[in-house]
Amino acid sequence: MPLSNELHDLELTDDESKLRDGIFNMNTRRFGRVAEFMIAKLYGFSVVEGTTKYDLESDDGIKIEVKFSKAEYTEDDLNWNNCLSICMRNANPISRRISYVDFLENENIRFDRNIEQIKAYEFDKLYYGLFFEDQIAIFSMSSEELKDIMTAQFFISPQKSPKPSVDKSIDLIVNFPRRKSEIKKTVGKAKEKLQAIENSNNQYAEDAKSFIVENDMLEPWNSVICDIELNGLTSENQLERILNIGNQYVAFCQEKFSDTGRFPNISPFQHRGNDKAEGQMHINNENLKWHIEESGFFCGWISYKDLYELLKP
Repeated sequence: MPLSNELHDLELTDDESKLRDGIFNMNTRRFGRVAEFMIAKLYGFSVVEGTTKYDLESDDGIKIEVKFSKAEYTEDDLNWNNCLSICMRNANPISRRISYVDFLENENIRFDRNIEQIKAYEFDKLYYGLFFEDQIAIFSMSSEELKDIMTAQFFISPQKSPKPSVDKSIDLIVNFPRRKSEIKKTVGKAKEKLQAIENSNNQYAEDAKSFIVENDMLEPWNSVICDIELNGLTSENQLERILNIGNQYVAFCQEKFSDTGRFPNISPFQHRGNDKAEGQMHINNENLKWHIEESGFFCGWISYKDLYELLKP
């Protein structure tokens, strides 16, 4: 059953509507299993039984991970004034669903869905996506593509929009205030950023560590700190040199990560301070268009009518 690059506008039968409604009402674990069955039937994979670090397997032994989320409105934070109304609104789960067609027509629709615990070292290919009210978006990427994307995140700041940028400490240098007392402190932050990567136990950081060594990225920062401490450069000379190093760093990162660094709202860390290789990505109303039109990972749409036929025993 091929996926469609065109949006579905199909009237569902009662049974097909019940399928969709039931999926949205499922808890996370059972919903995840439905997504696994869907991908298995679509692509001819086998469901892996027992405890494994991945969900499906192809005939030639490719390990497949499946991660999907439901597209639902982002609710306001609870406060004294809205607590009662939000609780009552949640009595009807249908009210939080998002239709993709409605999303295209209404720029005020907000949502933020988190694809969590992405462990690229435990599978060969990832299928992920969103269940909208009217259709399902499916994406895929290899673990190697994912690792390259995660490597870039150690050198650039995650952005709401898919544009390469630099770490905040580097950004401070490029736009440096002319205050002598701040020069050494800011250079130290830039150096600490790279040293933190070198000291990380996160498996996603392994390629980033090699990248630092192969390109001798710490040397310029060590050198300028040495000169500040030993030679007492004037504030003007310090600033000029630091700006040059900062600009070179920016240009270097933008060149090296011009493709892999464009992936928005993705991180090699599941939680702050968690050094395990458990990444996450947020697909939201601000970056969904990029995911579909520009990422290169979009596979297509499947309707609930097709899903109903797909899941028949």
